Amino acid sequence: MPTILRSMLVAALAVPLVLASLTARAADDVVSTAGKAQFTTLVAAIEAAGLVETLKGKGPFTVFAPSNAAFDKLPAGTLDMLLKPENKKTLAQILTYHVLPGEYPAERLLKARAPVYTVKTAGGVPVPSTSAAA
Repeated sequence: MPTILRSMLVAALAVPLVLASLTARAADDVVSTAGKAQFTTLVAAIEAAGLVETLKGKGPFTVFAPSNAAFDKLPAGTLDMLLKPENKKTLAQILTYHVLPGEYPAERLLKARAPVYTVKTAGGVPVPSTSAAA
């Protein structure tokens, strides 16, 4: 896994927030919901990656959304580099790693019957989630 991708994932996991519950309560889509909170950097990244229409599309989506504070923890220059047009594909890969098609409330992932519950991201990457029963 490239160092930039690894750094982005670490930062995202440092301050994660699942927006599924916000999206379920609001008529807004993921992009609009994120834009109203402390996720303006995420929205800028979504725009730079060309994912606005996808995330405004038919959902539901569960987003493990890095806050502005999480993006601030990236090494200096990383975000600026990722937001460049020539890095659009890499940025889209990183962002879709944080999106699950469907609704996955935390309770569902924590109460999975199996010790490890695997979900597939919008980018097609299987991600294991450890249940509370494990």
